[in-house]
Amino acid sequence: MRRLKHTGSIRDYVKEFSSLMLEIPNMTEEELLFNFMDNLQGWAEQELRRRGVQDLATAMAIAESLTDYKMGDSSKIESLEDSHAMGGGDEVPRDHNAPRMGSGKTHNVREGRGKAKRKEFTPKIKCFLCDGPHWARDCPKRKALSAMIEERE
Repeated sequence: MRRLKHTGSIRDYVKEFSSLMLEIPNMTEEELLFNFMDNLQGWAEQELRRRGVQDLATAMAIAESLTDYKMGDSSKIESLEDSHAMGGGDEVPRDHNAPRMGSGKTHNVREGRGKAKRKEFTPKIKCFLCDGPHWARDCPKRKALSAMIEERE
């Protein structure tokens, strides 16, 4: 039982563990659960603990439902092709680290329209002191206005 480690896919690990579990009949449910969890990869063990797994059957079911996430895993592409043949739909493998569509130099038609609309709604910069094309904090007449106010007081 100690030699078994989760190194490949999680489904393979569950299959190997269940066949090995049947060969060792004198282990308690708690020992089996401990060994199952202890030999999982860190991310899978953490997910099972997060879900509050208390028994081996639930742990194995949840573990089988988890997806193996690896960079450049070619087995995913084959499994997607198999699922398409079995009625899985038009799933396309995606590189989730790649930039999203429309974020490069080529612009989406919708994105261009959205930017034009946003520009329409942006208020023009206007000084409320002199109605000039600048902020009031940058107004050249602000000093003169401040001086006149001080004289009146």
